Amino acid sequence: MSKKILFSPVGGTDPIKYSRDGSMLHICRHYKPDIVYLYLSHEMMEYHRRDNRYVDALERLGKYLNHAFEIHLIERDELIDVQQYDIFYKDFRQEIQKIEQTMEHGDEFILNMASGTPAMKSALFVMATFAEYRFLPV
Repeated sequence: MSKKILFSPVGGTDPIKYSRDGSMLHICRHYKPDIVYLYLSHEMMEYHRRDNRYVDALERLGKYLNHAFEIHLIERDELIDVQQYDIFYKDFRQEIQKIEQTMEHGDEFILNMASGTPAMKSALFVMATFAEYRFLPV
């Protein structure tokens, strides 16, 4: 059976900002991926450790939608200089390759282009422009 898989950097407006869904949560609400990979920098890891906000928000959304999300955290606790584009281009390529290796025929790969820092978004935009991988940029 085919699966929907989401790769999402996590940014300051995730999971909720001003009583509205952040990009990551909004994509999960509408696309209902089966597997969610959350990419966390040092700052986002601190928030995660404090209150588990990203996993908790997805679990609550899953209960509301009656849809289980399998959540994987990609922890980059050493990542402090989140403005450096080159770091993300290389690291995202590696992570996306790992995810693609687990995919089966018919699986759909969704890429959150709206969360994270400008450097993260730029790296993902370049990947989507060159069509290096088979994913749906959202």
